[in-house]
This record gives sequence, C-alpha cells and structure tokens, in this order.
Amino acid sequence: MTFLAPWFALASAAIAAPIVLHLIRRDIRGERTFSSLRFLRSATPPPTQKKRLENLLLLLLRAAMLILLAIMFARPFFRPSESAEIEVSGQRVAIIVDTSASMRIGDRYDEARAQVEQLLDSLGTEDRVRIYSASDIASPIAGDWSGRDAFDPPLAELATALRPGWFADDLPRALEMVLADHRTSLETDDDNAALRIYLVSDFASEFTPNWQRIDWPTQTIVELIAVETPLRESNAWIELLANDSTRETGVWRVRITNGHDAASEVLNLTSSNDSLTQTVQVGRGRAQVLEIPATESSTILQLQNGESVASRLALPPARKMRRVVGCLADGAEDRDWILEQAVTSVDAVEVDWRLLESDDLESLKEIDALALLTIPPSTWKEPLQQLLLRGGSIVICVAPSESRRTEEWKELSNSLVPSANLELSRLESGPGFQMIKGVRPLDALSSAAFYDPRFDFGETRIWQAVQVRRDEQQGVVLSELDQGEPCLIRYSVGPGRLFWFTCDWMPDNSQLARSSRFAPLMSGLLGLADVPPPFELATIGDSSDNLEPVELLAPTPPGESPSLSRINVPGLYRRLAVGDRATGEASNETRASATVASWIVAQVPSDQWRVSPGAMDEIRTAGLPQENRINQQASEALRLRERVDDERLEREQRIWRWVLLAVGAVMAVEGWAAWRAVRRPT
Repeated sequence: MTFLAPWFALASAAIAAPIVLHLIRRDIRGERTFSSLRFLRSATPPPTQKKRLENLLLLLLRAAMLILLAIMFARPFFRPSESAEIEVSGQRVAIIVDTSASMRIGDRYDEARAQVEQLLDSLGTEDRVRIYSASDIASPIAGDWSGRDAFDPPLAELATALRPGWFADDLPRALEMVLADHRTSLETDDDNAALRIYLVSDFASEFTPNWQRIDWPTQTIVELIAVETPLRESNAWIELLANDSTRETGVWRVRITNGHDAASEVLNLTSSNDSLTQTVQVGRGRAQVLEIPATESSTILQLQNGESVASRLALPPARKMRRVVGCLADGAEDRDWILEQAVTSVDAVEVDWRLLESDDLESLKEIDALALLTIPPSTWKEPLQQLLLRGGSIVICVAPSESRRTEEWKELSNSLVPSANLELSRLESGPGFQMIKGVRPLDALSSAAFYDPRFDFGETRIWQAVQVRRDEQQGVVLSELDQGEPCLIRYSVGPGRLFWFTCDWMPDNSQLARSSRFAPLMSGLLGLADVPPPFELATIGDSSDNLEPVELLAPTPPGESPSLSRINVPGLYRRLAVGDRATGEASNETRASATVASWIVAQVPSDQWRVSPGAMDEIRTAGLPQENRINQQASEALRLRERVDDERLEREQRIWRWVLLAVGAVMAVEGWAAWRAVRRPT
C-alpha cells in the first residue's frame, strides 16, 4: 500500500493521547465510610502496586480509530507491481566530436580520438550509441542508436572519419541537429529513453548567445570533454589582409598573430620560392602587420617557431591585366599621341597600344578596345560589330573639323547602333567658353582617381565641340556641357559599349589634355578601369562555383574533392573567365591557357585561431545547463509523472471510503465498550 499524502500518516502518533489518559484517570476502589478513627491503631500503609493500564479493549479501540482516521486522510492506494519501478533498458549516448579547423593544432585530434575510444569502452551493454562529427554542422558517422554490443566500428575507419577539416565550428547548431535527430528517432521507435551527450572539443570559438537558445529536452544530460591545449610553439598563425593599393605598391599585407600561450615571441617567416626569409618578433597575445613584396609567381609563406611549422599561407602572383587598345587616326595632328600618353599612364593595366591603319583588319580582331578619331573604311563594319559582341569598347571622338562629314558619321553610327539617327554639327562658344558638367558614375569609370574631389572638370574650358542631335529614346547621356548639349553618350550593344565623346582635347579646342581627370576618363571609357582586384579573400565554406585549385595547403579531406559546392581546403584558387572553365579531364595545357578572371585566397576562419583562452567556462556557466541541474529537471519531471499516475490510481481505487466505514464501525464498538466500562460495578 502507498499513500498519496503520506505526511497525514504522522497523525497516527495521536494514539499516545488515550494511553496517557488511561494512565492518569483510574477509578479509586475499596472506600468505606467510618464514624471515627480514634479506636484504630496507626500503621504504615503497605506498598502499592505500580499503575497499570485498565480497560485495554477500550484503549485499543480508541487507538485503532485514530490510526484509521490518519490512514483515511493519507489517501491510500495500491500501486501495481509492474509500475512500482520504472524499467530502464539503457540510455541513448551521443558522442559529438569537434572536427573544425582548430582541432588540427598540435595533438588535439589524437587526444579527441583517444577520448572517443575511452568513452566507447565505458558504455554499458544496453546503452545505444551514435557518433557525430561536428564543425559548422553535425553529421552522423557511426552507429544508429543501436546497442553497444551491435556497435563495434573499426577504430581505423573511425579515426579517418573524425579527422578535422578546415571549416569553422558552430557547436550550438551541431547540438541542435543532434537533438532534432534524437527527437525524430524517438517518434519513429516509440521510445522514451534518456539522452546523454558527450561533447569532445577544444572549445576554441568564442561564446555566443546561441548556446542559450538551445531547447534542451528534460531527460538529457550533457557533459563537456575538453582536449588538452595544443603544443605551445604551434599557437601562431598568418593571414592575408585586403589591400586595394597592392596593384600600385606591389606588396601583400599579412598579419601575424601570436597566441597568448606561445612559447616564444620570435617567429621565422619564409617563402617557398626562397624570395623571403625574415625574423619577426610578436608579443604573446598580440599581432603585427607586415608588407611582403609580391612576386611574379604564386608562393607559400610559412610561419615557424623553431622547428615547428605554426601556419602557412598561399599568395597569388603579382600580375597586371593586359589590354590591347587600338586607335584609328588621320595622322594629321597629335590627337592620337596625347590619347596614347593618357591611356598608357595607367599603372593597374599593362596597355598594348596599337596605332592601326585602314587596311589593318587582322590586328582589329585582337584588340579589346578601340578609339576612333576618324571615320573607318566600310570594310571595318563587320569587325567593329564583332568587337562589341565580344564585350569590347569603342570610343568615337569627333574633332570639330570632322563635323562636316555628317552623313558618313550617321551611317557608321546606324551600322553599329540601329536607329541611332545621329546628326552632327559644329558647336562654337564664341568669345565665351563651355564647361563639362559632372559625369555619372559608371562601372566603366570606377577608377578612384576619377572621383577624387580634388579633380574637377568645372574649370576646364571648351572652345569648340561637336553638337549631336539624336533620338532621345536611344542611348544614355552621361555628361553634358553647361548649355545642356550632350558631351558623353553611351550605347549598349550586347555585352559591348559604344561611347560618343563630343569634345576635342587639342589645345586649340579645349583644355582637356591638361586636366588631371582626362587620363582616368579615357581609361574608363576604353575599359581599362574595369579591372578585377589582384585577389579576393574567401573563407572556408564559401561557394566554390567556377573555381579551380592552384596551391592547396593541405590534402583534400577523405571522401571529398576541391570541386565541391563549398571551399573545403585553404589555399590559392583561380576563378576562370566565362567560357574558359577547364573540366576535370582537361590537359595541363588547357588549364594553363585558361583566362584567370581573378585569384582567390581561401583562409581558415579567424575565430579558429584565438589569442585568448577558450570559452568552455562561459559555456558551462551561462550557455550550457549544468549536469546536476539537468538531472534535477529530469527527476522533477519523473516525480511529476509519478504523482499524476498515483492520483489517477487513488481516484480509481477510493480505498479511503472503506477506511471511513471501518472508522465508523470502530467508533460504534468503542461506544459500546465505554458504556460497559462505566456500568461495571466497583
């Protein structure tokens, strides 16, 4: 028998009250009335017997009545034997092993593997286990919530699956994925087993609020297992910084960070092509930025502390984009020479300047941009159209002396841009002068020098220009003269661009050649400013679309390849130009001849290399519930469930009613016994 309110059973101690009363109140027997005591001799009374309980039946009935009342208020019930003890068929055990990039440092991987083997040996025979690898996501690698006897993976295979990759860790997200897998399997198996999670990690990442957002099930116990700290001499790393001035300065900016627990503050920096050998002194927990000269070939920087290699970094080659720019001029003036000086002054691009002749059609097929200072022959019509369809740029600069050839310019314009309907005329300012209004921002005019506020066309005088009448629905006016006449018009022809520039730069017609913005303007129109940066920075996990590896700093993880949808190995990659992507079966010659649109330097996420201690203590105190707290919650939930079951059984059995009837019967008998005791003669 079990009681729903067992503390009421303490009221049965009230049976002491009738016992005490029976001892105190006893009848006085043998009294006789006597007239006088003077005829009697005094004598010492004999010793009396000790007090004894009398009316034992009445006493027992009263005690029984009190006990039955206490039992009734305690709400007794009988618990079936099968529910008297919860049957436990073994717990679920999830072993989560951190396989992020920080686990590659020192002996962390070896110790994590040893911890997993030790945990497997400590499991019970009825425990059901599953092992996960966790970096930014959790992936099951062994076990299917099967029993420990059925789970016996080869340790060699398990060690390979647990080898760290290069991704950053996101342990809160990995834990949520494991909990979701646990809930799904519980619904499928109709199981209610408790879950014990072992999280094996170096806890290198900083503490985030995501730890506090995890919805922990009640019957879950989490235990953090931290691997040992890495080798002290290996706790330093190097990373490449973004640098927009690399193209002009020819240097790479790198940052060297030394760990807070590093053994030494003196590091050695070397390159694979023997172009650099340098000793760097970096304080513990501090960083230093260095400028490394760029080389013509790719190289790998290696950061060493004594004989140990702490970190490696792949650098792209220093290169300039090459553009072939052609110019067709009448040769009567120096207009082509001034334009050549402006275009070839650009440092970011290697310009191959070619002065074309009217019959030079073969060279026309090789150029990327063309400046037309005079009307080309009719045989150029198709090559010019092909240049625009290849994505090239054509800039038509009409001198005021050329404005009389209106019909020829109109025919050329309509052949390149149908329905342009341009009409040209000479525009003179007389005694006054024109000034160019600001140019609209363009992709083609993205040079920083062009938008420098120190440079302004407002003070540049224009004495003679070409007036253009056009269909306003065709083309876009990018700049105007101060009287509202178009100065720069752009037409889009497929991927190519056609510009009309109505101002001349000869000293007799304007002051453009003396303007500091003239070179950036013409370079932008000819497509020389639309040059990709010398490199792009990427992080492990970014998209690898249209990328090919060039220099990898580590072997590809088992079962993966560098051609996955995400970058999974740090190193140097190249993004190929559209249409030049080499397939996996392509020869080395094909790969070498492919056009490199940009270089990609893939680096390990910076949060994997910390200069401060790990966040394990913060996770324990603020993010992860303590084990005793989880046990307490599970115990409270179990007690609540048992309480609900007990109340249901007590309501169904209603034993208290029978106890109440017994109390009534005892009270009746007790009343009869008390009446008999009172009437008994003395």
